[in-house]
Amino acid sequence: MRRLRHILASALLFMTGAVAQDQLDFIKLPSAILSQSASSQQSVKDGDSLIGQSADGFEINIRLAHIDTPETHQGFGDAATQELSRLCLGKMAQLSGTQKDGFGRLLAELSCDNIDVNQHMIETGHAWVYDKYNSRLTFPALEKSAAENCAGLWGAKGAQPPWVYRKKGADKYAETSQAQIAARTARCARITLAAR
Repeated sequence: MRRLRHILASALLFMTGAVAQDQLDFIKLPSAILSQSASSQQSVKDGDSLIGQSADGFEINIRLAHIDTPETHQGFGDAATQELSRLCLGKMAQLSGTQKDGFGRLLAELSCDNIDVNQHMIETGHAWVYDKYNSRLTFPALEKSAAENCAGLWGAKGAQPPWVYRKKGADKYAETSQAQIAARTARCARITLAAR
């Protein structure tokens, strides 16, 4: 119990900015409830961002580590948001993380009902591996498998990585990306037709 109080106190100090990142070795929040919060309209913001509440009532803004999902207003964004909601909304969750992103969200690995949510989002094609920030060695192979099986966004027409969407705008991305997306969509269509 004493260790738990120390961990929660450290997490609170870190999240409020009272302690610098380099002063903490590790933060693990044993559990959080992911449900409606009085201070927010909904707890799932999009496919990789949500709000949890710690056992002692503190709100925790969470950004799933290692992955990036389509923006809410981007193609397949709603599907990614719905999948994260289905997995976690109203459920107890285990999360761990040691860093905050530029928006003050805890970068975390999340488990809901013993499902590794970060991994699930990759496996089911609801997210891309965020190569720039990924440290999970198995994720690129899982993404490749999802793409080969046309899972989720990999079978969606015109899907583009969110970092490209954010950088260049909704309809403006490199021709190589357009060609890759067209080839992937055509390949998925051939597989779907062949399976019928």
